Amino acid sequence: MHEAADDKLQSKENLRSVLIVASAFIAAMIVMLANSIPTSFGSIFPLVVACVAVLPLLRRYNDWESPFFKTYSAAFTYSIATLGTVAIYVFLYHAHPTIGGVDWFYYLCYARDQINGVPTSENIYSYFPGVYMFWRQAMFWFGFDVDALRCIVILVLLINAVLVELIIWRQTRSVALSWIGGLVHGVLLIRFQGLSGVTEPVA
Repeated sequence: MHEAADDKLQSKENLRSVLIVASAFIAAMIVMLANSIPTSFGSIFPLVVACVAVLPLLRRYNDWESPFFKTYSAAFTYSIATLGTVAIYVFLYHAHPTIGGVDWFYYLCYARDQINGVPTSENIYSYFPGVYMFWRQAMFWFGFDVDALRCIVILVLLINAVLVELIIWRQTRSVALSWIGGLVHGVLLIRFQGLSGVTEPVA
């Protein structure tokens, strides 16, 4: 009897530790992203909000099924997800003029030459062939303006994040978990060359 009670208490402590670590991880990513924004939004405010939100988790709960904990956990989850979503959209808005890399401009130049029927270099075969078809279609619908094509890069990243959310929701049927999963995926895409126009999100 006592062993069962001890196991139950230990599982509660483990859950509390996992929640604290997960909360701190998500908060750190949001702060890292927000601090990259050259506006007042990228201030210490997100860090303060995240720390205050985590504080109630430091309490020792005897009943994890209590209405308070359920309400708090739901409010915390959706607040963090909302804050992270806003941070990503604000970041993408300010990062729009800087989107692009050397490879991305190669894609655009080769796709443009293919549309115009201009002979291209053999270097065109250094990249995934499907990327040229994608950018030819983008140029057909949105023109050759670089700013418009940068919006396509942002759209591709957002679609990738939404697809991750749908996959997680299909497996868990949890809106909160799928939302945070898409948020984490979006942050990772942004931090790891997603804004340079690489082929991986397209492929």
